[in-house]
Amino acid sequence: MMDLLNKPHQNIREDYPEAAEQLLSGKKGILRLASGEVIVYEPLFPEFKTDTDKFWVIIKRVKGVDYPVNASAWFAAATKAINTGLAISKIADAETKAYISTMGLNAKRSLEINLFIFAFLILVFLIFIRWSRTRILNPIEKLTRITQKIAEGDYSLKAEVESRNEIGILTSNFNKMADGLTNEIAVRKHAEKLLRKSEENSRQLIEAAQDAIICIDEKGMIFVWNKSAEKIFGYSKNEIIGQPIITIIPEKYHTPYQERFNRFLKSDKAAMISEPVEVSGMTKAGIVIPIELSVSFYITENEQFVFIGIVRDLTERKKIEETLLQSEKMKSMGLITSGVAHEFNNILAIVKGFALQIKKKCGDDKKLEKRTDIIIKASNDGVEIVRRMQEYTNREMNSTDFVLTDMSDLIKQVIDFTMPRWQNIAHANGIHYKIDTEGVRDVLCVNGKQSELREVLLNITNNALDAMPDGGSLSFRTWGKEDTVFVSISDTGMGMDKSVQKNVFDPFFTTKIGVGTGLGMSMGYSIITRHGGNIDIESEEGKGSTFIIKLPMSKGTVKPEVTSESEQEIKAEGLRILIVDDEQNICDLLSEYFSEDGHNVKSVNSGAMAINLLETENFDLVLSDLVMPEVTGYDVINAVRKLDKKPKIGIITGWENPHRTEKEEVLKADFIVKKPVNFSELTHCINNVLSKYSSYDIGIKEIDVQHADMDLLLSKLSEEGLNQDVKEKNFELFRNAASSHFDFEEKWAQTNNKIFDDDHLRAHNKFLDLLNEMNTQYENKQLRLNTISLTIKKELLNHVRNHDIRLIT
Repeated sequence: MMDLLNKPHQNIREDYPEAAEQLLSGKKGILRLASGEVIVYEPLFPEFKTDTDKFWVIIKRVKGVDYPVNASAWFAAATKAINTGLAISKIADAETKAYISTMGLNAKRSLEINLFIFAFLILVFLIFIRWSRTRILNPIEKLTRITQKIAEGDYSLKAEVESRNEIGILTSNFNKMADGLTNEIAVRKHAEKLLRKSEENSRQLIEAAQDAIICIDEKGMIFVWNKSAEKIFGYSKNEIIGQPIITIIPEKYHTPYQERFNRFLKSDKAAMISEPVEVSGMTKAGIVIPIELSVSFYITENEQFVFIGIVRDLTERKKIEETLLQSEKMKSMGLITSGVAHEFNNILAIVKGFALQIKKKCGDDKKLEKRTDIIIKASNDGVEIVRRMQEYTNREMNSTDFVLTDMSDLIKQVIDFTMPRWQNIAHANGIHYKIDTEGVRDVLCVNGKQSELREVLLNITNNALDAMPDGGSLSFRTWGKEDTVFVSISDTGMGMDKSVQKNVFDPFFTTKIGVGTGLGMSMGYSIITRHGGNIDIESEEGKGSTFIIKLPMSKGTVKPEVTSESEQEIKAEGLRILIVDDEQNICDLLSEYFSEDGHNVKSVNSGAMAINLLETENFDLVLSDLVMPEVTGYDVINAVRKLDKKPKIGIITGWENPHRTEKEEVLKADFIVKKPVNFSELTHCINNVLSKYSSYDIGIKEIDVQHADMDLLLSKLSEEGLNQDVKEKNFELFRNAASSHFDFEEKWAQTNNKIFDDDHLRAHNKFLDLLNEMNTQYENKQLRLNTISLTIKKELLNHVRNHDIRLIT
């Protein structure tokens, strides 16, 4: 068959019958020969203008080819064969050659075209690369660099939008994204700044809180501890952070706390201290203090409990509460004591007053005088008991009788007062006391009542000696700090437990059953409080006690105590006195007292009767009780104030502070004397108010001045130290003054259309006749000038009250 292939213009069916069907099938394919050669065949449809139904089968023999050749592959192989001068088997005639020649030319042209296309493609590729670099890669590189800068934290850069294509849109969107990112980062940074500021503010708030703020974890370890906690408990942050909370809990509460804490952790229904409760805490010094505690909690992200405790130190508040409680006790006792004291003082006033009157009349009866002295002493003891009760319950500070007092000097006085006890008696019994005054400074002054402050120091000193029956040491110290004077008295005695310390200032509380009254320390507490100070106790059983007194410091020169001299007589004579008291015995007592001194006295036992009497009669002095049924002393005072000629008015009362009442504004008495009446004090008050007032006053200034001058001249007649010639001269001046005064009264009455009748004129003449008669008696040495002075004073006073007083109507 291989030979047949070299024959041109062959008839396939005739020449290759065994392969004709396969070769003319119109398909390409291969024939494998027994020799191992391969015939590749492929149909060709030339574009001949004739014989269009004919086609040629181009057959090629290829050695060593084990695969079919498709048309393009065959054509390419043929073209390569022609170009390389390879021989092609002749299987066709001249037309075939021509066709093959045309195919060669076409193949050459195709090659050229392919080369041109290849070159064009390379050019297009190069142009595309440049275009893509300019329009795509460069913007992307810029975006990459900007992205790198943004990643480094520079958010101010923006990519330039150079076109409106996809890259431009990408760049624009990138810029928007960068702007949004920048804004978001700015907002986040601002939020972080605010968060840091909030955290700092929270920290500062915790540190600045007045209450202690303590946080613990669910293991009970402290991790938050503010300055107030440091102040309350004494631990610094470095000392307490990381320590268990039981560090600041008293030991006896450790177990209950741990049980409740564990119970809370195990149960979500366990109770939490949401409302403030009062519990106990323990300081670094081991001191148990009262605190107010409220607890809350929250759960962290890792589901751990955190407990927040707000702690307030109640030490000062407890002291204030105790002070208020003590004050309420005093207030209650004050109400009771005031009522008891008023009634008791009325009784004592009667007992003591009549005892004094009896003593004046004892004469040489020494036995009666002694018994009277016992009654007076018992009355004075009763007065002292009432006074102590009233002082104890009276917390008001009346500084009118306060003087500058050196506390160091008072301590020395107290030591001297108690010397017989701690030195003489003690040594006689083989007991030794050491008195330590090394800590007493020379001058530390307070403003107060010396007798009361001395009483406080004396009570504390005696109690200290009682606490050391077998001897010991008694130490006194004084010091000043800022505007406060401190006085401490310490003993080495038995000491006091907490319950005794708590009640030591309560009235009638005593540990000396059958010996003490229980009023000494309570009265001392009241006295110090009235002086604007306070008193504290530091004591431990078996180790002694220390009392610390704090008083406001004062500056100035200390003046010695002044004791007023007693006054036995009322200087004014012939006073018209009205006594008002619902106790008839007191009316009788005062009436007797003043009547014996020559005064005109009237007494009534009701305020209503006193007001009726004041409307019809004239008095120089009204002495009234304050608290009476229905019409009180206040009403009597108001009635006196409405009179044209107002007498002086004094209040005699059993109340401790009659000024401190709801009617204080209408209590305008000239003086107040407390029951039981001290007659010396009463006489002093009467003399004091009458020194500003003449018994001859009728309310007409011109006449009252002349009355005062005449009274002065009469007083000189009996004045000691004046020689007789001066007295005689004053008597002559008085006679002339009396005559001139009577003439003035008559003319004044006529000028002012006042009543001056014949009776008044006869009284003038009678008075002048008496003067002439007494002058004659004096010249005949039948009378002394002292007697003339007393007689004429009474007559002049009667004349003024009976006649001159009518000039004001």
